[in-house]
Amino acid sequence: MASKRLAFLRSSQWLGGNNNNASRSTAASVFRGGGKFPLISQTQTNSSVGASTCFYSACRCNSSQAHERPQSSDDKVKDETRRKGDQDDKKYFKQLSKTSNPYWIANAEAVFNRLDWNRLTNPKNKTALIESFNKRFAEVDLETICKLLRERDRSTNEEERKALTEKLVLLGLWVPNETHGESEAIEGEVPKEVFRFGEPTGESVLEFSKFCNRFGYLRDDQLGNLAYVKSYYLKGPLAELEEGLIRFSLNSLVKNDFQLISVPDIIYPHIIESCGMKTRGERDQVFWLHSEGSDENVCLSGTAEMSIGGSLQNQVFDEEDLPIKFTSVSRCFRAETSSLEEERGLYRVHEFTKVEMFGVTANETGIESDELHQEFRRIEESNFASLNIHFKTLEMPPSELGSSAYRKFDIEAWMPGRKMFGEISSCSNCTDFQSRRLNIRYRPKNAKNPEDLKYTHTVNGTACAVPRLLVTLVENFQKPDGNVELPQVLKPFMPRSWKDSMSNFPNHKSLFLRNKSQQDKYVHHRMEK
Repeated sequence: MASKRLAFLRSSQWLGGNNNNASRSTAASVFRGGGKFPLISQTQTNSSVGASTCFYSACRCNSSQAHERPQSSDDKVKDETRRKGDQDDKKYFKQLSKTSNPYWIANAEAVFNRLDWNRLTNPKNKTALIESFNKRFAEVDLETICKLLRERDRSTNEEERKALTEKLVLLGLWVPNETHGESEAIEGEVPKEVFRFGEPTGESVLEFSKFCNRFGYLRDDQLGNLAYVKSYYLKGPLAELEEGLIRFSLNSLVKNDFQLISVPDIIYPHIIESCGMKTRGERDQVFWLHSEGSDENVCLSGTAEMSIGGSLQNQVFDEEDLPIKFTSVSRCFRAETSSLEEERGLYRVHEFTKVEMFGVTANETGIESDELHQEFRRIEESNFASLNIHFKTLEMPPSELGSSAYRKFDIEAWMPGRKMFGEISSCSNCTDFQSRRLNIRYRPKNAKNPEDLKYTHTVNGTACAVPRLLVTLVENFQKPDGNVELPQVLKPFMPRSWKDSMSNFPNHKSLFLRNKSQQDKYVHHRMEK
């Protein structure tokens, strides 16, 4: 168990991302095999694992060098055991990145029958497919897939056929979606601007974190002994703005006939993978939860899109009931972070609140999901325009579509404190990519047989990614005295004005100061005023 904890710990960011004494002492107790460690891990890039491994090796090196003496036979045995442990750990990490979700193996035959193999085996499609895969930077071995399909068709041995089916499923899952003509037509990897609203402010303003830290609205540093790396606290008017943005977004969506759904944040990995996101590999965004004494591994959801899609797994709709639109407020967990200067602070964090849109359509005319996709885009643009922020909508090139998207729009807003456009929203049409993997189907009106079912199309979009909108609004509407003049459209959804919130929490800044002497100094300064 101790060795498993070591391997587990070294796959997380406890050491690589948080250099505080508390986490080091906890890590040391795990290295010694003592105590129980909270089993929350993050699949990491090799560089992060390497950093953790280096720290672990340094700990052992320092302890062994503390008392220099000639090696005994017992010491040699211990060193050999340590070397073997290192090899085992390296083997573990190598296997970890190639681990296949057992769900797909257990359900290989059913999943195989749902995937679109005809698209891959048609000789007329070969050149276009290879070009599309290259544009999307998708590693698809088309020759191998076609070869395995031929072998499976010829095979009469049940075990051999089963093994071939499993291999094909694991390859076919990650064959990307088709690409919309407008996206395909974009030359290179630069998104195409298709809409712009407003004008950038010319004022010189403070960057979000600097402004909020100055007035005590935010605490996002020196949290190593309290919370995970890249965590943050919102206080007073900033916390009230978070809730106001959520209510504003939900109000708009309910008026557009969205059904509100509350979703779980802990889900199984095959649900995430069905939506087009890998849960294992060198670069992914997934946090894993491991429970001692259980073989079950689950993940923290990166977006409500996954949980909503999962709730529809194996569902059959009547065509008359489509399209259907859902919205959800959820906490989103992303393992990826960034060290880029322009993505500092709340711009890219490990967890945040988001209002998600998710839609399901039929596929009779071939344009149903396109129409819903454009509706999602119009809702996003309308909401952001009503906030009076400067933004632009971008048609994304194939290289930005990932596995699941057929077409995708990103919306970027002007953030004057950072002097840059930053992404605040996106919406994607995934056609039948997700529904084939999740087995979401519908019964056409003209179906002669009740069992004649078709796969639905799915569309998703971000109505409100709270941290990015907080950054945008505060940087665009801040005042030197700490006030933020919020857009009129938000006021019905706020408990009070920003200024009233400031005056009702005169000591809120002292609560975020780091030590007692700083707090006393702040309170004394307030009393003198």
